[in-house]
Amino acid sequence: MPKAFGVSLFTRKAYYTVVGPAHSAEKALKMAYQHLPTLALVDIDLGGTIDGISVAAELAPLGIPVIFITGDYKKAVVEGREFAADILIKPVTHSTVLHVVASILQGKQGDNTARAALPVS
Repeated sequence: MPKAFGVSLFTRKAYYTVVGPAHSAEKALKMAYQHLPTLALVDIDLGGTIDGISVAAELAPLGIPVIFITGDYKKAVVEGREFAADILIKPVTHSTVLHVVASILQGKQGDNTARAALPVS
């Protein structure tokens, strides 16, 4: 079963195990190394000294794709695009998140690095 951290996503059509939540970059990274998620949902502004772009940069060498969910589109595109599998601008609907997550996970199905699944907020 896929794992995730941050946001709980449970629906009739899709089910993802969520690890978390992680409300700081430090906690998110600790959880990422512990659980090796297949996908992370990351807010760029995590409210601390380390932002979500730095978290994504740490996850990239582990082969963990990142979906940024942010209100700061400009920063996401200018500074974080190289680490983003996708960028969703707040407010975002539950169904949009599920659709993007499913698309990215579907693309990773043949990838031997896929181990678990999803978020940071």
